[in-house]
Amino acid sequence: MKILVQGAGLAGCAVASALAQRGHSVTVIERQKELFTSGAGILLYSNALVALDRLGVLSHVLERGFPMQGRTEFLDQNSSHVGYVNYTPIVEGYPAYVGIARNVLLKTLHDSATSHGASFFFGTDLSHMFLDSETALCAVEEMTETYDLVVSAEGVNSRLRQTLLGVASKFSGFGLWHSLHDRPSHVVEKITASAPGVRLGVIPISDQKMYVWASREEPENPWIQRSLWHEQMRSRFSAFGGWIGDLVASIDEKTYIHYTAVNEVHMSTPWNYGQLVFIGDAAHATTPFMAQGGAQALTDAVCLADTIHGVDGKELSVALEAFATKRFPITNLVQNKSFAIGKSYNNPEVNIERTQIELDSFYSTVQQSLA
Repeated sequence: MKILVQGAGLAGCAVASALAQRGHSVTVIERQKELFTSGAGILLYSNALVALDRLGVLSHVLERGFPMQGRTEFLDQNSSHVGYVNYTPIVEGYPAYVGIARNVLLKTLHDSATSHGASFFFGTDLSHMFLDSETALCAVEEMTETYDLVVSAEGVNSRLRQTLLGVASKFSGFGLWHSLHDRPSHVVEKITASAPGVRLGVIPISDQKMYVWASREEPENPWIQRSLWHEQMRSRFSAFGGWIGDLVASIDEKTYIHYTAVNEVHMSTPWNYGQLVFIGDAAHATTPFMAQGGAQALTDAVCLADTIHGVDGKELSVALEAFATKRFPITNLVQNKSFAIGKSYNNPEVNIERTQIELDSFYSTVQQSLA
């Protein structure tokens, strides 16, 4: 099939690679003038690693990231030890999770897609689209082409989704901060610290670097001027003491910082409009507290390519509906679980035993969804 992918983020590059590997002619368009992703790092649990293995890039990710065997240390407000929660790899032979720089992961997926024949056009956007029962006529800049399928991976604020399906993203009530730091030798596993109303995580992403994520409720959804990000991150998470507090206090103008007002997308099935299908954040953007947004986008990419393999134009709409029907239960579960975890941050006391039980239950469900 001749396929147009809109968006060259994680979902777009992953689906371009998956589709190109199955022999489709794939064109990717991206509004940004170059390959770009925001945020410092990403944590990939073993369901994400399964998808990356299916894409043929897992060895590169393990080499370029920081594999971990699955123990998370929980700290209190003063950086004192509370307990450990263990993440058992859901597939034998895989690490429990891997931390990696977001730009490194994105380039790995992009390079995989191009190596299998996908074409990328940056600084380019879809201007018009006409859908009939079997094709999509798309105007891209000054060129007009007919495609068998359009995959929209343009993210949480997808204009196509809002225009065609009337589904807008909604503010979740949370703000998310990322910062990038040199990794001290003692940080070799995922660490989570809690204080009243806030939570902060430290995740290694290479031998040299680690990133910090920090979140709290922002009910007024304030617009925060970029020039104030460093000051505001220090201020919002100043409740921490000990070495976590020192880490927050060390943030200065030279520290990479990124702030996001976290939006969600709740879209029921189907996720397609004729020959156009939405994947990743464009279909089911979630809060970040399960660290599953990237994993679900990668799984979408592989699942979509599998579902439409060998399908002709007349059967494509049915296959696209089947894709969403298969994916919706797990993406909906992720959204609900993640939001509940975010709300629990108002209570700084972490029940280690209950957390372990809930995680085991969730990843058992994830494992079954991979079958």
